[in-house]
Amino acid sequence: MPATPAVPAVPAPPESTPPAAAANQAAEMARGDPTRWYKEDATEEARLRTRRKEIAAAYEEAKIACRSSSAGARSQCLRDARSDYEKDMAAIRTGVNVR
Repeated sequence: MPATPAVPAVPAPPESTPPAAAANQAAEMARGDPTRWYKEDATEEARLRTRRKEIAAAYEEAKIACRSSSAGARSQCLRDARSDYEKDMAAIRTGVNVR
């Protein structure tokens, strides 16, 4: 798989990150993406585990996005996010390929 271009990091304000942590973060970013990101899962069980993690992460991101909605739209946004999560998880159980 071709390497994707690095996303420029948005530095945190200097006072919020301890110097040792900032140095460690800079070293990690200089190394680039971990090779494990480009290795295919070897078994069906591993693929399902990865897919479940991806669905859960998408749900968490959707919930975070919902928090920036107005109070009136927030509850519907959260319901929609939960509905998508449940549909995606159900699709895994039935063997349907999810988005």
